[in-house]
Amino acid sequence: MSIPSSIPNIITLGRILLVPIIVWAIASSQMEIAFTVFVVAGVSDAVDGFLAKRFNLTSELGAVQMKPLMVSKLNTVAQVGFAALVLASLSFGFQPAPYDLILMGFVTVFTLVSVSLYLVEWVRHMGTIEAR
Repeated sequence: MSIPSSIPNIITLGRILLVPIIVWAIASSQMEIAFTVFVVAGVSDAVDGFLAKRFNLTSELGAVQMKPLMVSKLNTVAQVGFAALVLASLSFGFQPAPYDLILMGFVTVFTLVSVSLYLVEWVRHMGTIEAR
């Protein structure tokens, strides 16, 4: 099965275009809309990633020079989950405790580990540039 190479670009562009809608919905206290659009954006990120991996497609808009680390992917999942939980609690009026604290902890740990590993990789990279 062949997927047109423009599909990841369209998905990425669509996700970017959803951001102002989410901001408008939050600013207008339309939390149900904000939650729904945010979930759609999160799912589109997963679909984009799946297509890129499965069909060896990349998005020019979403392309990065460094290979993402697994901990960074876990961090993204934790961040999206945390944001979705907060929006859902505001939309549907429930208390997210203790799940909010658990997800906040995951986001904190994954962020610190991710930043540390990228910093180590950057220092290694800079060392190889200077050695040349």
